[in-house]
Amino acid sequence: MNCSGCHGVDAQGRVGPSLIQISDRRSQLHLIQQITSGQTPPMPKFQAQPQEMADLLSYLNKL
Repeated sequence: MNCSGCHGVDAQGRVGPSLIQISDRRSQLHLIQQITSGQTPPMPKFQAQPQEMADLLSYLNKL
């Protein structure tokens, strides 16, 4: 819901980059830092609960 506006509903990218095979290009630590920091405009800062983050990382690993 939070990601698809920029990354597309199929994760192919729109305003934000494609997330397809992102786990091959970035470590899980880097992905967590990217998601929570908001240091790469226009990506906003997200403060996900631990289970939400685990679910998101699991989803990204499957892309």
